Parts: sequence; structure tokens; C-alpha cells
Amino acid sequence: FVGANHGKRKRIERLLTAYSLFLKENKERKNETLLVLKTMPISITSPANLIKICAKLEISSNVIFLYGENNILSDKAMNIIYNCFDVNVSASSSEGFGFPTLESMACGIPQIGPDCSSFIELIKDHENCNNDRGLLVKKGEWVMINDGSYRFEVNEQDFSHNMEILYSDNDLRKGLGKNAEIWIKQYTWEKVAKQWNNILNTWKK
Repeated sequence: FVGANHGKRKRIERLLTAYSLFLKENKERKNETLLVLKTMPISITSPANLIKICAKLEISSNVIFLYGENNILSDKAMNIIYNCFDVNVSASSSEGFGFPTLESMACGIPQIGPDCSSFIELIKDHENCNNDRGLLVKKGEWVMINDGSYRFEVNEQDFSHNMEILYSDNDLRKGLGKNAEIWIKQYTWEKVAKQWNNILNTWKK
């Protein structure tokens, strides 16, 4: 997982719970898997102390936090981290453009994400399932927060099940990752910059 520890939005505690359920399904997984989190375990923007949550779930020995100074790592370091992933995961309750999703896809990494916001567009090909870039967590609950907007809270058991699917099927992981690497080539800085330039020039007129 790559992202800021923003409590109610990123819902990292749900990701940790899903991973704990995944580990409980088979004791060998404790020796074979790690959950790497590029995030601050304790943050002023979140009430969630991720270190304490890991301890409570008894998964501390299987979770690694990477955050550098002020939660900043170099582009070179991030490239290495992404390329060490077998799967990129997120339990975020809402997401905008989804840079970690796009960046990991560029490294040929398959995805697991909630069935909401930009994850739907980035992970799923609704015209041809053979072009999917990962698995969406379909089950969950839409919850209204204080500002009146809704957030999607993934079902941890369903998330764990998706982890199980990709963990057990190396060919599926490779296929989804290859789809991601090909599909993501449409996103280039030159293309995006040109689109913004056209929009801004239109406004000037």
C-alpha cells in the first residue's frame, strides 16, 4: 500500500484487518507474505495508530512501514518499492486520480481496490474482462460522514478473499499486471499537459 495515513478516507485499518484474515486462513502465509505500507504509522491527520492496530491483530511481524523523512521517499526509492510488490492494494473509501494505482501499474503490478471512485475506471475494463488490471472489492457499505458526503467502507472479508485469489494464482497476477502495464501507457505527462493547455487556452478566450 502507498498513501497517506488519513484515517477515515484511506481506511488503512480495514486493510490491516483484511490482511489479518488472509493470514488466518493458512499459517504458512505468515512465512510467505509481507504487507508493506508506505505511510506514517502515526499521523496528525488520523486517529488510527497503525502500530497498535497491528499489535492488536497480531500481525506486527508481517507488516513493514516505509516512510522516510516526513513521509517522503525519492522517485528512485519508490520505483524500487513498487517493483518489489506482487500486488498493490488499497482499502480507501474514496480516491481522486489515484497516483499510487497508476504508478504501480506502470511497473506491471496488479491491483486490489474497492468498488468506488477512480478505482472502478483504473482497475476494471467494463467492455472486456480480459483487459482487467486487478480485482475490485465489490462488497462494502456506503456511509455518510460529517460533511454530508458518502464513503465506501470495504468489507474486510471480501478484501481478504481477493488477496487469496491473487496469492493462489501466479498466472492471474502476471496476466493482470501485464494488462496494467500496457493500459497505463495512455497516461503520459505530455498528453495530460497538452489537455490542460487546451482547456486553459479555451478559458482565456
